[in-house]
Amino acid sequence: MTDEVSGGELTRLHTVLDRRVSTLILFDGRAATKDGYEELGAIAEAVTTAWPRLVDVILVTPQTVRPGLVPAGIRVALDVEGDLEQRYGAEAECLFLIRPDGYIGFRSQPAELQPLERHLAQIFL
Repeated sequence: MTDEVSGGELTRLHTVLDRRVSTLILFDGRAATKDGYEELGAIAEAVTTAWPRLVDVILVTPQTVRPGLVPAGIRVALDVEGDLEQRYGAEAECLFLIRPDGYIGFRSQPAELQPLERHLAQIFL
């Protein structure tokens, strides 16, 4: 994958994770839509507003460039070859919360905010 933070260089997911915080990975799926990007953007905003400095957000897309519909504040990783998508079984819009130790702490397919918020509230409050 390539990541905006790495300057567009090819990199592995674990090299871009901040091990001091959880990372919310949002997959936009193969049939990305305007409504889907709005929903993923709303999830990212809600999580970063409620738990600032505790959760990073990365949107993973199979596109070759940053999709124009992705809100500016969301970091994007380009998974052009589909390696991450395949490993996570993420052909449709979904999300995964990666714990600081690198393990998956939560998943939602399809991506839904309320169950994620309940999970995060149990962890952080």
